[in-house]
Amino acid sequence: MQVVSCSHAKISGYNIIFVCEVDALLITAIKDGLWHAVVDTTKLNELCNLARQSRDQYTQNLLEAFNSPEPSSYFALKEDGSYLNFIWSKEIKKGIKIIFGSFCLLPSCDALETLCELACSVIASLSESISRSNDIERENINLKSLVEVSLKKYEEVVSRASDNELILLSKFSAVLNEKKRKLESSK
Repeated sequence: MQVVSCSHAKISGYNIIFVCEVDALLITAIKDGLWHAVVDTTKLNELCNLARQSRDQYTQNLLEAFNSPEPSSYFALKEDGSYLNFIWSKEIKKGIKIIFGSFCLLPSCDALETLCELACSVIASLSESISRSNDIERENINLKSLVEVSLKKYEEVVSRASDNELILLSKFSAVLNEKKRKLESSK
């Protein structure tokens, strides 16, 4: 299980926790109960085909909508008996909506198991983020030392070039002075 993204939003009075894994979506709704859906690869591929988008495009668009400042403008929750329908849509004109996906959230028989599964996904996401952060920090330290070495070598090259320039200028000056002296003596 590799978590790609983990987000939270409040929609229609429900706290929605959305976890996007490489091969599944986990959607959990919490209000006066707990509802949960796991959207597997097969269902996700069906939704991608209906939307005529690649899987990456579909999940990226879904994440952008869920993480938008107003997720309730893209998502609605409708109670259907004991089930919840989580509907992702976009209004293209007043009164005209395109539905990108509808997810059926089932009431959780074992809330503790659902919460444990959710916590494991969140912890995996956090652990992965910490690991990536540590890798980036190590890279930054290596790059910083490389920059320091490069800067030191650059300063040495500039210093040597400056010294060589002074030597050349003094030699040219001596040659010019000698030529000037010879010209004056030949007059």
